[in-house]
Amino acid sequence: MESPICHTRCIWIVRYTHPFYCGNMVNVVVVDASAISVLEGHTNCIWSLAVPGTQQPLLASAAADCTVKIWDTRTHSRSPLRASFKYSSTNEEEKWNPTCVSWDWEGRGVIIGWENSNVEMWDVERASSTMKLISTDTAGTSLL
Repeated sequence: MESPICHTRCIWIVRYTHPFYCGNMVNVVVVDASAISVLEGHTNCIWSLAVPGTQQPLLASAAADCTVKIWDTRTHSRSPLRASFKYSSTNEEEKWNPTCVSWDWEGRGVIIGWENSNVEMWDVERASSTMKLISTDTAGTSLL
C-alpha cells in the first residue's frame, strides 16, 4: 500500500474550549493560554483529530501511519502519549489507515473509521477493540 503524499500546509484545528489543537504533517501542536507543546509520534500525515465532549484533557489523532493515538494534552504531562491503536486483524500483514476518529458520548472510547470501510470502537483504558462493524463493500459503492 502506497503512503499518501502530505503537504506541510495541511492544518487541522479543533477548538471546543481552550486549548486548541493544530495538526500539520506528522505533529500535533497544543496551544494553551500559558504554553505551546508539540505532540510527536506519528510518522505520516494526520487525517483526523477529535476531543471528547467530557472536557477531559485528551486528544485522539488518526494518521496515515496506520495508527490512532490518544494524547494527554496537559502541558505538564510527563508522557503525553496514552495509547496507540492499529487495525485489529488476525492477519499480521493486513494494514489499514484510519480515515477518521471520534469519541463516544462518555469519553471512554474512540470510534475509528478505516480505509477498508470498516468501523471499530476501542476502549481507551483497556487499549482493546470492543466492537467492529465489518463492511462487505470495500469500494464504497453500496449506497449508490
